[in-house]
Amino acid sequence: MTPVPANDDGRVPPCPGERGSGPIRNQKTVLVIDDERDMLNLIRDILRFQYQVVCVNNTQEADAVLRARPVHAILCDHMMPGENGLSFLLRIRQSHPLIPRLLITGYARPDMMLDAINQSGVFRYIVKPFRVEELQNAVDDALRTYESADRHARLGKENADLRSSLSKLMSRSASFRESPSKILAFSAVGLLGVLFGALLLGLLVFVLLYALKSALGIDFFPNWSHSGMH
Repeated sequence: MTPVPANDDGRVPPCPGERGSGPIRNQKTVLVIDDERDMLNLIRDILRFQYQVVCVNNTQEADAVLRARPVHAILCDHMMPGENGLSFLLRIRQSHPLIPRLLITGYARPDMMLDAINQSGVFRYIVKPFRVEELQNAVDDALRTYESADRHARLGKENADLRSSLSKLMSRSASFRESPSKILAFSAVGLLGVLFGALLLGLLVFVLLYALKSALGIDFFPNWSHSGMH
């Protein structure tokens, strides 16, 4: 296998027929990262009639793809110049936790397999040379896992939004229930205040008139006086 030749700008050209020459059964996108053109072509030929396949030859190019478009599964070679596949998948686990990550390697080391599964959360560990069916089944399983995780994430968000809406509705309902009692209490206090004010005013008028009667000798309540005499 030979390394992928880069363009003048340093970018790897797209896989030949990347978008597929026939009907694609699934619009999910699989990102393939490998520095060997032959391996990119092989994986693209296996998957291109089922999925959208995007091929890049290093992790920097992969980061650019992830920023530019949705990706639903990642196939990454381990031994590459610069950042290796295991380190890249560990980093992607933090930024894109829902995307299943598959590591491809020619080294079937048990310790690497354990690190890939435990540290990087790798969905599947594929050893070269692999069978066509093995790769197809691994990607199919990964995308089914993505769909399930995405569905659960969306349901969780919908449930959270629903709980938030119900909480706001209950808060408003409680406010409405409290309003009549507050209005009645305010009305009762206001009525008592008016009655008490009227009583004080009447008492003040009575005292004033009684004082004028004493000072001027004017009887403002003649009927009361006569009734008192009788």
